[in-house]
Amino acid sequence: MHPATVSLASDGLVFRAFRTVGAATAEQVRPLRGIVTLILVTWVPLAVLCALDGTLVGGGVEVPFLSDPAVNARLLVALPLLLLGEIKFASVARMLFDLIRERHLVPEAELPALDARVERLVHERDSWLVEGLIIAGSAALMWFTRDMLVTERIGTHATWMGAGTTLSRAGWYYASVSLFVANVLGLRWVWWIITWTRFLTGFLRPRIVVIPGHPDQHGGLAFLTIVQSAFALVLAALATTVAGRLAFELLHDGATLAQVRVPAIVVLVLALLVMFGPLFLFAGRMARLKRQALMQYDGLGQQLVSGFERKWLGADRTDEPFLGSPDPSTYTDYVSVYASLRLMKPTPLDPRRAIGAILLVLAPFVPLLLTVMSLKEVLVRMVKLVM
Repeated sequence: MHPATVSLASDGLVFRAFRTVGAATAEQVRPLRGIVTLILVTWVPLAVLCALDGTLVGGGVEVPFLSDPAVNARLLVALPLLLLGEIKFASVARMLFDLIRERHLVPEAELPALDARVERLVHERDSWLVEGLIIAGSAALMWFTRDMLVTERIGTHATWMGAGTTLSRAGWYYASVSLFVANVLGLRWVWWIITWTRFLTGFLRPRIVVIPGHPDQHGGLAFLTIVQSAFALVLAALATTVAGRLAFELLHDGATLAQVRVPAIVVLVLALLVMFGPLFLFAGRMARLKRQALMQYDGLGQQLVSGFERKWLGADRTDEPFLGSPDPSTYTDYVSVYASLRLMKPTPLDPRRAIGAILLVLAPFVPLLLTVMSLKEVLVRMVKLVM
């Protein structure tokens, strides 16, 4: 399976744009060049225009460009995270398909169907219709965002974007280009997450092999937690954008930490649902297979115990030495496997493997907490949230 088949932008709009400017090879985006390209297109022109207008660091405006946490967080942190998320998820998706073949996690007869479904997955992702809708949707969001910038940002503050109801040159560039690029990347990811979730829950869920007694206690599917955690960089980009806006409200709108807490919680809950919600859809099938396995092991256990008692305690008792017999070891092994089966969890979600992803999504909100709490208090609070 070609690596590009599970890459976000292998043959899509973003990939072609990056390849045109040398920020991608024929198969994947070059992370450093890609990030530099994004910054050159979205952030650097704003800095230059603000420098020319005298609003880069001062200029008599309330919010100079370099003092705007919302815009700088979006363009310097969130956009690169979206690009790195593409590279990360491509790697993890390749790992998934390799594991499926190496561990025979899909029946041999279903492998042709798997290959066909992956091809369809790529086709859906790179559909010209979808790309057209993304561009149109981004243009619409750009237009409505421009109105919001005027009414909510420069309408109440004299900023580098403008004053009153008039956008500055930098404000126009931000509304027309920077936000457009951000919206294209963001909507592309929305579509990719939807498409991937349909593949995971619609195709893979009913076919993937579940091993009820597997020592990972998740039917041998705990690795799916790692696969879904690959979306953490993308959701951290969302969290960064929201955290930047909340920081603006704290610094310039007089908001309190209590007032910005709800949006932060909503982002965290949304991130958890996007990453790990699909894994809960495995619960029905995994619970059914666990019940069936328990019934089978109950029958096997009855035969094992009955035979053990007849040989060592009952009518079939022999003079064979007990200490040298393999029977006690066989019985102990059975008890161990049966105990592992009983401990099987109902979903592939392994909280221990999800901690890193949760912390990554929480990280953008740490600077907000530092305005009212010490770093030690923040760390303790974050640990409690993921325990």
